[in-house]
Amino acid sequence: AGVVAALRRAGAADVMVLNRTPEKAARLARRFGLAYGGLDSAAGAVSGADLVVNATAAGLEGGSPLPAGTPFKEGAWAVDLLYRPKETPFLAQAKAAGARPLGGLGMLVRQGALAWKLFFGDSLTEQEARDGETYLGGLL
Repeated sequence: AGVVAALRRAGAADVMVLNRTPEKAARLARRFGLAYGGLDSAAGAVSGADLVVNATAAGLEGGSPLPAGTPFKEGAWAVDLLYRPKETPFLAQAKAAGARPLGGLGMLVRQGALAWKLFFGDSLTEQEARDGETYLGGLL
């Protein structure tokens, strides 16, 4: 729900919620007035999308939530909220199909930076956030 809410706040005009259980997709989509579908809708939805976000734990188990061969729009962004492994099966699948992959480490670091600001009132610079991302990336 957090990703969907953030996309709407950012002005994303056309957001579609996919879930392996269509009823779960419908429940979330209705909260925001969005289109939804099961993973059988993935090929059509993903092939025309400028941004595809994976918010599942499938990569932790060595898989992608999308069926093999799912086409991505050339140059689209494929974001996996997982930060480990660095290249999840979803990101590898997207990259092989011509999309630009982006893992979740940057989001993790910026969430930490926001928590730091809320607790201590001190903000990190963007350079400090990037340095933190580089450091953590070397540990993972």
